[in-house]
Amino acid sequence: MKRIPGKFWLAILFLAIFIVNTLLLYSEGYKFGWLWFCPTLLVMFAAAILTNNKLLLSSVVVSATVIEIIWSIDAIYFFITERFLVNAAMYLANASLARKIITMYHFLLLIVPIIIVLRKKEFSKHAWMVSSLNLFAVLLLGFLFNAHNINCTQDFCNLNFGNLEAVPKTDLILASSIIWITLSFLVFLPTNLFFNFLIKKLNASKKERFK
Repeated sequence: MKRIPGKFWLAILFLAIFIVNTLLLYSEGYKFGWLWFCPTLLVMFAAAILTNNKLLLSSVVVSATVIEIIWSIDAIYFFITERFLVNAAMYLANASLARKIITMYHFLLLIVPIIIVLRKKEFSKHAWMVSSLNLFAVLLLGFLFNAHNINCTQDFCNLNFGNLEAVPKTDLILASSIIWITLSFLVFLPTNLFFNFLIKKLNASKKERFK
């Protein structure tokens, strides 16, 4: 009997987390919970692993790194102090035990893709474009379905990053545009450049060792 590759089970794990998370969100009244940006990365990661796709894997890293670092810091701070630093994980305050457990996938999205990228020592310079397109897609679908505050389009998830009162909270097109442009060019692109630089350095160091 042929041994099933570990990457297959890893992909199944991430897909299972996506399904369970979607069902939990639906049970709490979020019919379009699957449109949240981070859960879509679970599916993208599974596809990247199963197809050995460098572009998709790089995009998951670009999409998740900064966002998940912020979420992780906020979640850990909450578990220690029962308060939030930036309100990125504010839903944890009223979440069920099952939701709190499944939402730990954010830590997996931060750690696992980066480990794999560092082991492979490959990274796509176009990953930020895929991240941007994915974000645009979920924002557009959220707008078309009128999904309540999916991806922070209605109240910016109450993030404590400054005074956003001047932004009309009912203007979904404006809010979505701000989110898309900000993340695409101020988060995804710099993250892509950083990992490209890091992987090049690692590969150069490896070549030096084998000279």
